[in-house]
Amino acid sequence: MNGKLAATVQVEDVPATAQLAGAIDKAKSGLYVSSGSTVYFVALPVQDYEKMQRQQQRLLLREQYIRSLIETGYSGSELQALLPAFDAADEAWLVDSAAARTRIIEQSQAALQRYCREQGIDYETMGEEEIDHLAQMVVKQARGTIDAQSGS
Repeated sequence: MNGKLAATVQVEDVPATAQLAGAIDKAKSGLYVSSGSTVYFVALPVQDYEKMQRQQQRLLLREQYIRSLIETGYSGSELQALLPAFDAADEAWLVDSAAARTRIIEQSQAALQRYCREQGIDYETMGEEEIDHLAQMVVKQARGTIDAQSGS
């Protein structure tokens, strides 16, 4: 949990909080308290809070990625076809975001390297700009928006 957002107080330092800490720990979907007819949300167990933070971060990344696909011309049906892969990536992200990110990068690099081998392109000598250009060209080719022979 981000230490800048919340302070941690040990139960031993304030013994009266032990009961509240136990109630938060037992809470299934957060702890609420009421005062008359008003209900206030008080706390979530730390693991639930951290999971919600990871979910929010993943949703923001997903939204940014989908926007970039729309900007490059993906159609609604193309985006719809990608949703199961997005959902699988989201689930993996929630389990272990660092491992999911590493796996996605490795899979993408392996796919591009395989494509380069098949096309007789020396991937190992390419710079980042060349790789970016090639990736854009492959996407356009796959979508049928460029001629494979002319490259434009």
